Amino acid sequence: MTSNPYLILLADDDLSDQEIFKNALKSAKFKSKVNILNNGVELINYLNSKNNLPDVIFLDINMPLKNGLECLREIRSEERFKELIIVMFSNTTSKQKIIDSFENGANVYLSKSHSKEKLHKAIQKIIMYTHLYKTPPFHIDNFIMKLD
Repeated sequence: MTSNPYLILLADDDLSDQEIFKNALKSAKFKSKVNILNNGVELINYLNSKNNLPDVIFLDINMPLKNGLECLREIRSEERFKELIIVMFSNTTSKQKIIDSFENGANVYLSKSHSKEKLHKAIQKIIMYTHLYKTPPFHIDNFIMKLD
């Protein structure tokens, strides 16, 4: 990891989830800069307007204007975004939405947690092992990160 802050995007419309996410990163063992976007339209506009791409995107599935699955499909359709690490970060229990996330190119699925400690550990694990999420073979059993 470089000395530059790790650039993280969080696309999530829930203000309390945004706060939990930011608080979980405060005690991280790495420098990070978090940009929060409130919906899918803001995310796509952000990505299209920046040359400096994020290191990882945490993407909620259920958002207004453009949901996370729509964003995921749009991001993966663009060649310049193919290498982005995308973590679906959601409360959804829909097995079909989780499978759709996997099939449309998300790297990891992480259930939201209101435990700052569990979320902190999961985020740190994702950041520390991002290289593993870029290289196939991918399998649905390794796609869903369990919060222990």
